[in-house]
Amino acid sequence: MLSISTMVYRYCRDNRNCDTEPEVDGIIRILEDNLRYNCKAQSDGQHDLILMSLKAIGNTGHATRAVSTINRCFRNQDISVEIRIAALQAFRRMACVVEVGCAM
Repeated sequence: MLSISTMVYRYCRDNRNCDTEPEVDGIIRILEDNLRYNCKAQSDGQHDLILMSLKAIGNTGHATRAVSTINRCFRNQDISVEIRIAALQAFRRMACVVEVGCAM
């Protein structure tokens, strides 16, 4: 996942409207689907998948479609601090124009 997300980041760096391309959108959709609704894992395997997906989303820097899901993740107090921190870090490469909804 991290390798693919890095490829997306590098591709999008040179192609401004990459988020509208079906291939990039499909990759982001898969990563977002791994997060479920609010990153609540039912098993250790799901926990690891959610954590890796959040890190991959952060690598892409072009996951505006996943912003509301990521917001629900970092606000979810029923999940591990590790996942909540990864959710916050997922915003690290996103453009400042993305509304992250940090008001709590």
